[in-house]
Amino acid sequence: MNLAKGQVFDGEAGAPWALADYGEEDRPKLVRLLAAAELSVGAQVLEPGCGTGRLTAGLADAVGPPGRIVALALSRTWLALAPTVCQAMGQAT
Repeated sequence: MNLAKGQVFDGEAGAPWALADYGEEDRPKLVRLLAAAELSVGAQVLEPGCGTGRLTAGLADAVGPPGRIVALALSRTWLALAPTVCQAMGQAT
């Protein structure tokens, strides 16, 4: 793990945007991203750079309960926050 990069992200973990929902400006971009990924129910997804898990929620909706998401991040602090964001998503690990 690149500790220096992880520490930079650790410092951002308390930023207001880190746990906030996507804003109105970002939602259309998220819809386009998920459509371009062509995910289907039951798909398995590797999400490198998951951060606090904000995108993970959209991925979980796309793959549904039978799907699986493996989310990775460099920051230990962000990984500690991800379960809070993803707690209702049984398919996210």
